[in-house]
Amino acid sequence: MNGGDAVEVEAIVDSGARRLSIPDDLVQKLGLAVSGHFNVKYADGRVEKRPRYRNLDATLIHPNPVINGRRAAGDCVGTPVGSPILLGQLPLEDMDVILNMALERLEPNPESPDSDPLSYLY
Repeated sequence: MNGGDAVEVEAIVDSGARRLSIPDDLVQKLGLAVSGHFNVKYADGRVEKRPRYRNLDATLIHPNPVINGRRAAGDCVGTPVGSPILLGQLPLEDMDVILNMALERLEPNPESPDSDPLSYLY
């Protein structure tokens, strides 16, 4: 984290979202500073400018030991208080996990099931 303490939260995996999105009250709790803005397009077609936060480190806590503990570090978008936390495609790729839509669960990437996903990012 950049500034605040670690917190454990539940997130919704959203295959239609690009980034990790977190509500503004959690942003304050984590002590994140605005580093720009994203234009966010919602399912109903609205476009809204929302704050961008850099260098958030997210760790997956999952019952599957193969993917438990995988991490994603990067930008996230702030959303209005009360919004769900959404885990989008970019952090899922960083964690090297896929969403199995038929079984409604996260699974290791079959092309690299035992990889250390962050080892190739740096």
